[in-house]
Amino acid sequence: MDNPELAHLNQIELDGPLDQPERGVLARDLATGSILVVPREIVRALLRYKHARRPEQQDEEAKKRDRMGIANLLHSVQFLRQANRAGQQPFNPLFVRLSLFSVARFQPHLTGLAQALVGPAYLWLMAGLLLVSVWLGFQSDWAIAQAFQGIFSPEALLTFAIAAPLLKVFHELGHVLAATRYRTRVAQAGILFIALFPIPFVDCSDADVSANRKQRVIISLAGLFTDILLGIIIFIAWHFTTGDFLRALLGNLFVYLTLNSVLFNVNPLVKLDGYFALTDLVRYRNLSQDGGRFFKNFQLWLGSLGRQGEVPGSSGEIAILVYAALSFFYRIYIVGFIAYSLIPRYMGLGAVLVVWGLVVMFFAPLARAPKAGGGAGMREHAPIWSVRLVVLACVALALIFVRVPVRQEIEVVIDTAGHYAMTAPETGQVTELRGYGTVSEGVVLAELEYRPLRDQLAERIAERDIALRSLEAERDGEPLRAATARQRVNVLRSQINQQQFRLQGEILTAVTGGIFVPRPDLHVGAHLEAGVAIGAFYPEQGQAILSGHFPERYVHHYRSGLRAAELRFGGQYHVLDTASLILQERITVDQQSGQRLYILQVRVAMPPAEVINGFGRARLEFRTESLWQRMAFHARALLQNLQDARLSELERQLGTIR
Repeated sequence: MDNPELAHLNQIELDGPLDQPERGVLARDLATGSILVVPREIVRALLRYKHARRPEQQDEEAKKRDRMGIANLLHSVQFLRQANRAGQQPFNPLFVRLSLFSVARFQPHLTGLAQALVGPAYLWLMAGLLLVSVWLGFQSDWAIAQAFQGIFSPEALLTFAIAAPLLKVFHELGHVLAATRYRTRVAQAGILFIALFPIPFVDCSDADVSANRKQRVIISLAGLFTDILLGIIIFIAWHFTTGDFLRALLGNLFVYLTLNSVLFNVNPLVKLDGYFALTDLVRYRNLSQDGGRFFKNFQLWLGSLGRQGEVPGSSGEIAILVYAALSFFYRIYIVGFIAYSLIPRYMGLGAVLVVWGLVVMFFAPLARAPKAGGGAGMREHAPIWSVRLVVLACVALALIFVRVPVRQEIEVVIDTAGHYAMTAPETGQVTELRGYGTVSEGVVLAELEYRPLRDQLAERIAERDIALRSLEAERDGEPLRAATARQRVNVLRSQINQQQFRLQGEILTAVTGGIFVPRPDLHVGAHLEAGVAIGAFYPEQGQAILSGHFPERYVHHYRSGLRAAELRFGGQYHVLDTASLILQERITVDQQSGQRLYILQVRVAMPPAEVINGFGRARLEFRTESLWQRMAFHARALLQNLQDARLSELERQLGTIR
């Protein structure tokens, strides 16, 4: 070749229909992995030069055009290489990308599996599993939802930390199968260390040029579809598992897959699968970059009241600005929610996890992104204090005058301890005990033998007989002594009557039809002290009384401004009369957070026997408060939780020392 730069052609690999270059083919730079779409004229020139098939009859003008086209291609490749080198950041421990192997060599072996799963077969499989899941959910009244209550428990956090990288392997396999199905090369697989946490990844960037828009959307969402399939399988397995450990493990895995899919993967506000699918659907691939630029310009314009920055001019640019603002505030909300939930409970460890969340949500993306230079719309910031004071005044007015509703949800269950427990009236021994089941009115539930009470009764009868003989002897004697003996007889008769009445409690019967649940550890022959539970009886008629723990910090709201209440139980909603709610000062303490809890009782128009195996959620609505009041309330609650957590931890340490 006349031009020595053409020697770099050996580092360019053509991929596509080389015998039909009319549509253009892909050119891959083997040095960097960059991909270009090569026009058909340059493809023909490359074929002639690389394979030494230059026609002899080609004139000098055609040869010159070939050399110019190939030189332009090489200049483009060189420019991309320089851009890659310029965009490389120094080593940053917050974001480390470790490539392990090329997936492309394994893709031919996955073709059969990809064709079987990526298509109608997956839809039919999902439809069948969904039907089974819905049926199981209604049968159990969606009891697995209780697992979401413990998402910040130590067991759940440990499960998430261990399972996340493993489940991510299946997630990435979904991307690989979809890419293989549409003949898209997967360049490499490896591990991303984001804030030192390992996350597997695969590089499907070839889809940008080798797959159409519909195929790219499917490839982007294939990992999400895999997560949904795994979640449904785990959901079904949870219903057929009986061991406490396995149930808790499967429940935590289901929670992780659900939250990870809804809050992150499918959510286009986070730059993950949902984002890339959205950019293909709207045909706007630079949504995140342009959105960040518009958002910064708009912040500058807003802070300077139009003296600096710029406002998007078209409706499309406004939509991109709205997207960027939503993405920014969504990340703030996620980190704030994690901080509010973890710091009071785990203190130092909670703070570490919150800092890790900040790094992942904000600083790691900045560490990846190349630093952009100043643009036309980004002028030098100026300290316009008057404008800033106006903005601060507007924020202060909003904090004072904008009012928001105050709500609180309480999990409630049947109030067994408070209303439906059956206890031993006297100290005695169990002689008969009925098993679990439905009973009718008058059926004997338990029989007790009050031996101490019977011994006392025998003593009183003996004392009465002696007193009667004494009264008979004094009948014709001194009146005062006769009156004393008569009074003694009357007292003993009264005591005997009372003890005989108490002995009637040896037989406990059902006052109406209902369900009797004996205490699991109770058996015939067991000794019971007075007041100890025998079991519980739930009537088949009347209103059920439910109860749940009510946070102490909301007691003031409850007493000063309860406006409305509703209960969701068994898939049904019940509007509650606020006068039927009772807040009792039976204070308990949450062992994890140290938070003090009251007891809230709720009456609902459902028979007690129908609600013994379920739980509901009572939603209370209080009077509205200003934004400032809500912020101050949550700040006080956070400080109180920190103090309670410290006291609870101190009590546990003292108990261990003792």
